[in-house]
Amino acid sequence: MFNTYYDKIYKGEGGTINFTKNFIKNFSKKNHELVGLILHGKKEKDNIIEVSRTKRKDHEILDVTLRLNSFDIVETKKRKIPKSTVLPRKLLCDFFLQEKPDIFFLNGFSIAYWYLFDAATKAGIPVVVVHHGLWFKEFKNISKKSTKEAFFLMRKMERDVSRRAAKEVFLNELCLKEYEKGLKIKVDKKRAAVISYPYNEIFTKGSKKLKSRKDDRALKIGMVGRWDPIKNPQALIDLSKAAKKNGKDWRFFLVTRVSKNHVLKSQKKVISRHVEVVPPMPPKKLAKFFQRMDLLILPSEFETFASVVSEAILQKRFTLVSPNVGWSDIYRKNELENWIIDFGDPYKVIERIEKNCFQEVPKQFLNYFEKEFRAKKIFDDYEKLFKSIKKKI
Repeated sequence: MFNTYYDKIYKGEGGTINFTKNFIKNFSKKNHELVGLILHGKKEKDNIIEVSRTKRKDHEILDVTLRLNSFDIVETKKRKIPKSTVLPRKLLCDFFLQEKPDIFFLNGFSIAYWYLFDAATKAGIPVVVVHHGLWFKEFKNISKKSTKEAFFLMRKMERDVSRRAAKEVFLNELCLKEYEKGLKIKVDKKRAAVISYPYNEIFTKGSKKLKSRKDDRALKIGMVGRWDPIKNPQALIDLSKAAKKNGKDWRFFLVTRVSKNHVLKSQKKVISRHVEVVPPMPPKKLAKFFQRMDLLILPSEFETFASVVSEAILQKRFTLVSPNVGWSDIYRKNELENWIIDFGDPYKVIERIEKNCFQEVPKQFLNYFEKEFRAKKIFDDYEKLFKSIKKKI
């Protein structure tokens, strides 16, 4: 059993959604029974749980609705949780006891997913959690209105996962180290595994080599990421300003959807003056966008993996990444340290771009990448992980 999404959301092309699609596609070929779980809630007088079932071609969907009299879970001085509040633990426990899955695969994390994790473990179901992101890092960047109590609760929930999960999956060693450092815990290595993200095979079609250049005039530099402080769009703005001061005739592009109500208000006012903002696009168009670029950048304050880097590689385009991105681990293993840089000084970044802009993706690295990050290899690793747990049951 695994958590999944509504069809409307499922049509999207985000990293976790693509992972879920890949997971279903690959595991349905392995003769395993797949059951996708969708959880949502409604506030009502009674506390009940409703389950509807839908059969799909390769898996079953359970749509689980929690009807609760209260959703308040954080008590503060100004807001007290009513004593009558019934949290969904028992309702969900009964659900898992009735369904009796061999394993519950928690693909991502949130408060609602912690409820699922808590209930499944209480019901004696082994849970595998994959850390697509590090919650405590991303939550700090969501909103200035976020309370200390909420942040404390979320950190506590993540620690709880490490204490009770049958297995934890990290996308790379950097992700594991930052998780331990940020939560001040030591992950049990016997219950942890490092399994990377599979690349999206749509991007393997129609890739083109870089056009040969004699100079760095009129370079096109791109960035792809949601409009969020953790993605650090300010670095792209600063880079554009510095390039202009240095007399560079470079063009900068950002694929994103600029949010109306967000903490990046100052960046929103100036972004269009320095950067060409391009709306999000489907994979085939994004592949063509990568092909038009000479080089990509990823200045994120933190990123566990970033599938856009692998998508660009499949278009024979390299991405200059910050040391806080999981890809820095992969670059170092392949002696590509020149593609890792701190974006704090835009003038040093310009110097690096000047050195790197004519470099093609080495064939040896491309072969390594296509072998290590193909979906079959990744999900074979997951199957081994699941089977190792089932043997212990």
